[in-house]
Amino acid sequence: MERPRVVRIAYALCWLSMVMSIPSIVDAIATEGESAGNVQAIYIGFGLLYAAILGFGVYVILSIGRARNWARIVYTVLTALSLVAVLGSLEESFQRPWYSWSADLLTTSMDIAIVALLFRPAANEWYRLRGRKPVEPAV
Repeated sequence: MERPRVVRIAYALCWLSMVMSIPSIVDAIATEGESAGNVQAIYIGFGLLYAAILGFGVYVILSIGRARNWARIVYTVLTALSLVAVLGSLEESFQRPWYSWSADLLTTSMDIAIVALLFRPAANEWYRLRGRKPVEPAV
């Protein structure tokens, strides 16, 4: 069964959302480094942390494209947590550079749209059918 249009759109938006979050990540690393007195270990530590997070994000997005139902559930949970974090820190966000907070708001909005697309009826059917294992013949 071919990937439905809503899933193709959601899949492309997942990648776009990840790319658009990079300015915010760079700003977070720079801000933490400045507040710690430009200690090189802080930059390395945060860089490794964000690299691990991005790696996990890539794995989840690839799994969404491979019709792994757990991946769209994980994406939904992460989107909900992100929404809570963004809404809870709006005042602090607006004190950062415009490109950082605007990227946060835009990617969070995109993530909400992605979740809505991933749970449309056509997507549900695709995940249900693709998740089934073929029955092996009895020997």
